Amino acid sequence: MTMNDEPDRKPGTLYVVSTPLGNLEDITLRALRILKEVDCIAAETMEHTRNLCRHFGIATKLTSFNQHNQKSKAPELVAELKSGPDVPRVWNPGTLRKTMKLGTVNPEARR
Repeated sequence: MTMNDEPDRKPGTLYVVSTPLGNLEDITLRALRILKEVDCIAAETMEHTRNLCRHFGIATKLTSFNQHNQKSKAPELVAELKSGPDVPRVWNPGTLRKTMKLGTVNPEARR
């Protein structure tokens, strides 16, 4: 490595962040910390995630990632993860939807 080279970057982490079914106060402290610390949040539903962030005073940038744009957005998110930043993926209230797996959309995400 020369003086002009960047040090090797460690790939980012994809966090799966579920949101409460009922009361927003049921969200975990870890989920709130992650949403505050990252540069961008990939949201299934922008309105739901925006309301959640507003409720907790989180000003992190949001980007849409859902069933309608997952094929076009997945390569972009994978590229971001490979370059270093962490990205949380926020699902609508409840458990993870199997059809929204990033690795299913883009096999490169598994490498």
